Amino acid sequence: IDMGGQTLKLMRDLPHFGTIIMPDEQGFEEQVQQLWRQMNEEIDRRKRKFADAGISSLYDYNAQHPNDITPAILVMIDNFGEFIEAFGKDANPDDETNMLYQFIVLARQARSYGIHILITVPRHNTLNNNLHSLFTERLVLRMADADDYHSVLGSRVPELDDIPGRGYVRYGRGEPLEFQVAIA
Repeated sequence: IDMGGQTLKLMRDLPHFGTIIMPDEQGFEEQVQQLWRQMNEEIDRRKRKFADAGISSLYDYNAQHPNDITPAILVMIDNFGEFIEAFGKDANPDDETNMLYQFIVLARQARSYGIHILITVPRHNTLNNNLHSLFTERLVLRMADADDYHSVLGSRVPELDDIPGRGYVRYGRGEPLEFQVAIA
C-alpha cells in the first residue's frame, strides 16, 4: 500500500512482487479491504495446514516439509501515518469494520504464519503505544535528533554518521545493531 508518494512503484518489476495499491486509484478503499480479506484467508488456511501437521510456525512447517515449502509473504505500507489518517483517525477503534482495527488484528497474528508487515513512518511519534508494540523488529535510518533513536529502538545508541542508508536494527529484545542499506 503506497501512501507515500508512489515510491513503491520502483518495486513493481521485481520478481515475486504482487501489486501496489495507491490512494489516488479508483476503488482504493475496496482494494485495501480485499487485501485484508486475502491475508486473513491466507492466515486461516495456514492455521489449518499447520494444525494438521502439528506445527505452530511457518519456519517449523517448512523445516519438516521440505517438499511442500510455504512462502513467506511481505505486506508493505509506505507512510503508515497517512494510512492512519485515511482509515483510523475518525473511526471508532473497536469497530470491526474499521480498516485500522482490521490491520491491528491481522498484524497480531500474521508473523507466526509467515506473513510479515513492514511499515514506514515519517516521525517516531506517528504510532501510539498499541501500534508501536506490534512491531518488535525495528529498523531506523538516520534521524535528526539522536534522542529519537531511543524512542524507536528502546535503547540508547550513538548518533549515526551522515552516510546515506546507514541505520540501526533491533530484533526482538536484543541490542540494536548498526547496518548499511545498499541502496538508499
